[in-house]
Amino acid sequence: MVKVRSTVQDHLLKSLIDRNAEALGRKAGKEAAHVFLIRLKEVFVSANGGRESCLFRPAVENHEQNHDFYGPYNRFVEGLSSTMLGWIDTDATAAESYVQDLLNSGSEIVERVAIHLVDQRFEILKKLVTNTISPSFFDSGHLHELYLLLKNHFRQFTKDAQAATLDAIRNLPQPDGNGDSARALQRDQRNWLTAIAGHGYEPAETWLNELDGALGARESFFHPDFNNYLESRYGFGPTPHTIQDLVGFAQSGGIVEELNAFSPPNTWDGPTVRSLSDAVIEAVGAAPQTFIDLLPKFLSAKPEYQYAVIAGFKKLWVSWDGNQPGLPWATMWPKLFDFFEGLLKSDDFWKSEVSQGLTLSPTVRWIPPVVSELLRAGTQNDDKSYSEDLLPRTGSLIAILLQKSEPRKEVAEGDARNSAINTAKGKAIEALLDYALRCCRLSDRADGQHATTWRGLQPLFDDELSACKNGNFDFSALAGAYIVNLHYMSADWAAANFKRIFPLEFPLNCLSALDGLAFAPTTKALYADLIGSGVVDWALRQRIRGDRIRETLLQRIGLAYLWEQECLDGPRFSYLFGANRVGDLGKLTDFFWVIRSQPLEESQKERIFLFWDRCVIWSKSAEASPADLLAALSRLSCFLTSIDGRSLKLLLAVAPFASVNYNVDGLVEQLARFAESHASEVGQVLLALLNGYQPTYDYEDRLKNLIVLLAHNPASRADAILCCELALGVPGMVQLYSQLPPPQTASPQ
Repeated sequence: MVKVRSTVQDHLLKSLIDRNAEALGRKAGKEAAHVFLIRLKEVFVSANGGRESCLFRPAVENHEQNHDFYGPYNRFVEGLSSTMLGWIDTDATAAESYVQDLLNSGSEIVERVAIHLVDQRFEILKKLVTNTISPSFFDSGHLHELYLLLKNHFRQFTKDAQAATLDAIRNLPQPDGNGDSARALQRDQRNWLTAIAGHGYEPAETWLNELDGALGARESFFHPDFNNYLESRYGFGPTPHTIQDLVGFAQSGGIVEELNAFSPPNTWDGPTVRSLSDAVIEAVGAAPQTFIDLLPKFLSAKPEYQYAVIAGFKKLWVSWDGNQPGLPWATMWPKLFDFFEGLLKSDDFWKSEVSQGLTLSPTVRWIPPVVSELLRAGTQNDDKSYSEDLLPRTGSLIAILLQKSEPRKEVAEGDARNSAINTAKGKAIEALLDYALRCCRLSDRADGQHATTWRGLQPLFDDELSACKNGNFDFSALAGAYIVNLHYMSADWAAANFKRIFPLEFPLNCLSALDGLAFAPTTKALYADLIGSGVVDWALRQRIRGDRIRETLLQRIGLAYLWEQECLDGPRFSYLFGANRVGDLGKLTDFFWVIRSQPLEESQKERIFLFWDRCVIWSKSAEASPADLLAALSRLSCFLTSIDGRSLKLLLAVAPFASVNYNVDGLVEQLARFAESHASEVGQVLLALLNGYQPTYDYEDRLKNLIVLLAHNPASRADAILCCELALGVPGMVQLYSQLPPPQTASPQ
């Protein structure tokens, strides 16, 4: 196929034709039409020799199935069609003769345009119907336009033309192919007959009924006027029953029977189980008290609707603010528990096979996670929770969920915690953690301690932890995330099992726990445990997939350093410097910069300066200058309150590298704070920065403004002028240079 392009941009050509083609037809008639006709034939001949024109222009009229990217093919179809319509409306007799010629042109796309014209101006061109129903036009190439003509005007055909149309359909050639060609012919015939159905022509109606009986509904076409029809949809399709319908079924007591009876049609755009399930969720919200009384009946519902009714109550509970009146949750929760127990305590429930429907439709496997989520939602917040009387039943249900939910068999390296909270087992573990925390809080409130309560809970945690040996990674990840909460529930248990929560002998479990640890608060006691158990030293030496574990671990090291739990000569920092962990040192630098707005003590700021100094000293002995690290260190200038001898040394060490990773603007901003009080030192640092860097952009004119400040101070004027010369590539710097005062020279003696 030859690539065809218009000389002018397609959108301009389209605009030109849309605005003027019809007017050209009215004024220039044949001459205007002929211009478009020649070009139309030319571009379509280059595409498949003029055959299968529907691939490039599915419909002559403007239609959503047409493709904008076939510019010239579209434009000349539109041009000829619009021009001819204008001409027909002005000089019907002359235009009719021209349309006749188009029908006899032998060019498929031209013939399609002509059929379209007969359809659009039928009252004027109906004498040409005999030509348009030529048997040669009853093929795939002319399908769309001829189908529309028949559909729109068959009733107005003469009796002879109607009979000729039916004869043409009866005498369609048998399709080629290896399948059942006789059946394929019947499908084609029925397709054409649907265009003339409903027009009161009895022979066509009778024949169509016969073919419908022979072929059945499965072999009918949604869009019989197209060979191919492309469309898309989003969501899960329409629901077979509206929310109001479902509420009505519930009120009459027959909703379970209605739901179970639904069978989705085998059509891609028809109602689906998922859409009906979603409607049930909303119906529960519309009539919760009706549905709560029907829960026993839902024990016989299909799993997709059991899931939906639970999800409906979960949505209702989550959206309830805890104070809003109107819903009797005190009586609703026990009924929910009855329903949960009726499902989960049945062996048949856990043996149920998952239906082979659409993967996004609810299945029996969706039910345990949503139960876990609802139980967790009912225990998370003491100000919005179900009755304490239900907690023993909660423990029993969670024990079942933990035992029956299949654990993850493979570790999700680098994303263990996020993966855990999206599995059935992980959701059950989260329900356990929040349930246990609520039990402990209630005991604290009643007795001032919760040791007895913990002893009742401990077996569940012991069982889960014992499985964390190259398995049960979800518990490892969530135990790491809840490590501080575990310490609250039982400091003795957490201490005794710390090495089992972070088991170095089972690296995948340990890494999962460390991934969860990234979401846990940082405390001095926790860091001491991590050091004492060897976890930090072990983790620093691991090649870990993903950045979160290592980055958060380094942040804990940085914070411990500020808390004086770490020192620069200690094992952790000695390893980082000794092993040339430039990236890790950079992350520590980033951490110190990120906490710049925190209320740090002066001693902590001093420790940051000592770290900066140590990095500079270490960099001088490194095999390759760590430019990224030195550039990042320049950002620590935000902690400076003056520029003394040590500060100047540090700034001069990092300034030549500030251009790496776009750190210049930040350093210039910090230097401006000292332009008046330490002009000479600032001038030296700025000169060191620009000696190896030629800027071409000056963010917020920071550089120019700093140079102006320095130029007006005798102590830094010479450095300012040199800096201006080095930065002449910055817009406006040449003009600034001409305005700067020259350096003063001593008068001759």
